[in-house]
Amino acid sequence: MISNTIRNRVIAVSTDNHGISYSDDNGHTFTLSNITTGSFDKAIYNNNGIAVTRAINKGNNNNSVEGILYSEDGGATWTNILQEYWFSKIVHLNNNMMFACDLDSGHTYFTSDGKNWEIASNLMEEYLITQRRLDLTWEQNLAANRDTGRNLQEVFHCSTLQETCQLLQEKANNRDYSGLSPCGDYIDIDAMSFGGSNLTFNENTQNLRFVVAGLGIYDGVGDTDSGPGIVFIEKNVCMQKRMDSENGTKIFTSTELGTACANAVAGLQTKLGVTLKTVNRGYDGSWQHEKIFLPTEGEVFGDRPWSNDYGTWNTSIIWPIFSKCPQSRIKYHQSNVGERRWWWTANKSSTSGCYTFVDSYGPADNIGATDTANSVVLAFSL
Repeated sequence: MISNTIRNRVIAVSTDNHGISYSDDNGHTFTLSNITTGSFDKAIYNNNGIAVTRAINKGNNNNSVEGILYSEDGGATWTNILQEYWFSKIVHLNNNMMFACDLDSGHTYFTSDGKNWEIASNLMEEYLITQRRLDLTWEQNLAANRDTGRNLQEVFHCSTLQETCQLLQEKANNRDYSGLSPCGDYIDIDAMSFGGSNLTFNENTQNLRFVVAGLGIYDGVGDTDSGPGIVFIEKNVCMQKRMDSENGTKIFTSTELGTACANAVAGLQTKLGVTLKTVNRGYDGSWQHEKIFLPTEGEVFGDRPWSNDYGTWNTSIIWPIFSKCPQSRIKYHQSNVGERRWWWTANKSSTSGCYTFVDSYGPADNIGATDTANSVVLAFSL
């Protein structure tokens, strides 16, 4: 028996002629699907939520199913396609592409929807051409439009935000980022509490829309390994708030704003239905371990224009959302449509008593910690 989690269901495919079963309670109990016999090797899925499996025992009895099957209802019912072929390999790549190799003919078949398969002359050639075309299209779209993102709840056919986040975290834990763009896809949070304020989602300003900033960018990083994860950052600002009550020299996690980030963790975890990953970052001369945080200057710009940590070690990993789409540095007001805002980053400035921020038109700058007009852009990792 081989199992995989697909669309929040556990799909179990038998290797000894017992068909396909599915579980809605994380594997505690299983229900037999309409495929009651047959031996299979693997269950995978694409962005359409269509599970696909392949037979491994060609003609082992009259009930053996050859070819590929697909399901659109989470594994309860399956339809046979390409039954006259015996596939030795089936793989899922990003952007919905699937490939399968027929042992008898040697041909490779590919599909983008799981249903309609076409013959390809060469697997690697088809993959390279197709993948490069999709990558170019994604990069061009993202570079031209900061709104080129997909709602991940719709992409993975989840019914709730919590189900979406649980699926995303499970994929991240397995270092499986298939079906995700490197940055730009998003989740919407309807409400959250932060810094003593109750924030609600505004469809016009998308103030609580969190976009993917990078995949696995802290894997292996930190004084202790941060591990795999999907980093999200707010598309626009959520509120105005000062960094601290005094223009001092505190590291971010000790400031008023840093404390607000730490205090918001429990509520956000309840809202998302998962435990947020701890991200271990080195900046301003020491290791910080955070679950809700602000990006540093290095993570936004790939450099430290105003930070005071020149000559000290740091983990300045520029996030793909800012390297692939620099205009993502431009953030807008949480309630006034079209009004650009400047927003804090996590570093102390080389100017005494100041902290760094991103100006409303994108460049780096710094200002005193007590400035109340500066805005907040939160980030976290699943």
